[in-house]
Amino acid sequence: MPTITIEGPPIPDLDTKRVLVRELTDAATKAYGLPHITVVIRENQPENVAVDGQLVVDRRRGGPGSVA
Repeated sequence: MPTITIEGPPIPDLDTKRVLVRELTDAATKAYGLPHITVVIRENQPENVAVDGQLVVDRRRGGPGSVA
């Protein structure tokens, strides 16, 4: 059974998550031709992710060295 794992910032709206997993499942079902697809959403808080050596939380807040 194929498994799709997606990582990103938290999605607070449950209906948005439902749409996301449905669309991912539909695409994978079409590609694989299999009836069962597992989707795992891993939500990462901005203080736990860095881009180019800077925490995402700092980039959003205009913190030290933030990107405009």
